[in-house]
Amino acid sequence: MAKPLNEVVDRLKSFTAAWRATAPNEKFARMTLAEFEAANEAPIRLRREIETLTVELIAKKVKRDDADRETRASLLMLADSIKGTPGYGPNSPLYGALGYIRNSEKKSGLVRKVKTQPTNITGI
Repeated sequence: MAKPLNEVVDRLKSFTAAWRATAPNEKFARMTLAEFEAANEAPIRLRREIETLTVELIAKKVKRDDADRETRASLLMLADSIKGTPGYGPNSPLYGALGYIRNSEKKSGLVRKVKTQPTNITGI
């Protein structure tokens, strides 16, 4: 079974700490402790870079959301301006092309229900 990726860094730190504490001047696998640390610094460095990029991504998303809010307000202002401009207004093809429902296309919404007579259940 594969080990979780964060365990690699934990084990790397544990190995180097043990090596530093017990035999700092010895060579193992034809490497000194400094050479071993230099050869295996990539996982730690890359995790730091990922953390930095994650923070940057969160900040960019916040900026995007702020820009979206400003753009929505600008779009609404434009649509309202078209509604209020003589020769265009809420019934114009331009207003409909913006995705809004023109007044001439709106239904009244009035629904008249048909009243039914109660039926005799007893059959008499």
